[in-house]
Amino acid sequence: MGAEDSQIITDPVHARLPRRENYQRLKNEMLQPGDTLVICSLSTLGSKYAARPELIHYRDHHIRVKVLDMPATLQDFPEGLGDIYDTVTDIIIQTLNTVIGQEKIRIKRQQRRGIEALKESTAWEDYGRPSITLPDNYIEVMDRWLTGNITANAAMGLMGLRRTTFYKLAKLYKEGELIL
Repeated sequence: MGAEDSQIITDPVHARLPRRENYQRLKNEMLQPGDTLVICSLSTLGSKYAARPELIHYRDHHIRVKVLDMPATLQDFPEGLGDIYDTVTDIIIQTLNTVIGQEKIRIKRQQRRGIEALKESTAWEDYGRPSITLPDNYIEVMDRWLTGNITANAAMGLMGLRRTTFYKLAKLYKEGELIL
């Protein structure tokens, strides 16, 4: 594409921790309005979820993005028709929005089908978070806590309950809704 070696920015990418320091420096410090960024693929900008805000950033900062595997982005237009570049970028962004929206709908549909299938099987009985088993000393410790003889932290420690579980059970106990 006519770039010199000094104009090519690369980043080492690790499977779990992509280090994008050079890319961030390119994006935030080096590229100026009117510049052109050439990338091999849209995935260079990240997943479809990450690529969308990146494209919006470049469009808003008047930086043209050419994607080598997207021929529509490689077209050169006569001077004065720069708005066409923004239009092409907007079309790509809208396409990503559509793809992301359709994917969310597809995932929800698959989840719903999976749950419906699970409801019809015997595995449904074991589905979800296991119910809380009350400690043997629950009533004794709760009565001591409610009368102010021990602190909530001490009560949690004596019963082996975490904070959220303790207060959830305490509320039910106070309201008389806890089944012992």
